[in-house]
Amino acid sequence: MQSALNLQLYTFCIHFCSSLQDCECFGHSKRCSYIELLTTVICVSCKHNTRGHHCQLCRLGYHRNASAELDDENVCIGLEVQPKEA
Repeated sequence: MQSALNLQLYTFCIHFCSSLQDCECFGHSKRCSYIELLTTVICVSCKHNTRGHHCQLCRLGYHRNASAELDDENVCIGLEVQPKEA
């Protein structure tokens, strides 16, 4: 019984621990999730107005700041609202 439990824990660690190494969120998330069916790792709860599997895209209503690197907190900036002309 103990042997089977150790094998399950070992298998979990292989999946979980190896997924941590593949977690690349450019500093916009500290959490990743391994999707076994797709054998891929995705970032969870992207910050700084980012989205995407690796927090590499901007949320709706934001656009990429061309002067910022992907790991910059200001990589996605809000769209400026133009005042309506009278």
